[in-house]
Amino acid sequence: ISSELVNYTDTHYATIPEKRARAISGLSMGGHGALWNAIRHKDIFGAAGSMSGGVDIRPFPNNWEMKKQLGELTANEAVWNSHTVINQVDKLANGDLALIIDCGESDFFLEVNKELHKRLLAYKIDHDFITRPGGHTGTYWNNSLDYHILFFCKFFNNDSRSMGNFIFKKSKNFLSYNLRSKPPLRLIRNHVFREKPRAGLTDAENRVSSHQASKAIPTSWTT
Repeated sequence: ISSELVNYTDTHYATIPEKRARAISGLSMGGHGALWNAIRHKDIFGAAGSMSGGVDIRPFPNNWEMKKQLGELTANEAVWNSHTVINQVDKLANGDLALIIDCGESDFFLEVNKELHKRLLAYKIDHDFITRPGGHTGTYWNNSLDYHILFFCKFFNNDSRSMGNFIFKKSKNFLSYNLRSKPPLRLIRNHVFREKPRAGLTDAENRVSSHQASKAIPTSWTT
């Protein structure tokens, strides 16, 4: 994620290949993965987010086949402790990452998200923490995504030259977005593909395919 995916995106799309122009976010266990990658690769990502994230995996030792990778919790407590995001907070200094974390009030991950919020406060790490009515559902995440995109747009626009490359993580699926902020970036949720022309292909083969391509918006989203 932090090497092959980032390198592919920077090679094929019009990005700024610097951490100030990259963010990663995800939902559910993808939220854990997004924060895990960002904290371990602060040289790659400048901002990170989690929506309804499983930010402490230890209360769920029998879920999502995690013990196939980590072993049984009771016999491998040190391994589980070292592979959960909440225990990575001590690797952060304030300002290393711009962070946004949110979770629904009816979500089974709510308590671990509250604990992560408390841990970040204890270490004096600035972050946005949001709870709203809702559960572990697509309806909640559809709403959350707008807040995360707004947060990352503000992060990118702190540098007037910036255009961002946003990687959205959902479990093992990733969406990477190139966010251009000149002119000021508009919050649009259309899929518009603006890939760099590839040598050896005709204009027709290089033509963007999108149901919104005719709008000529300044934002490119790459799936």
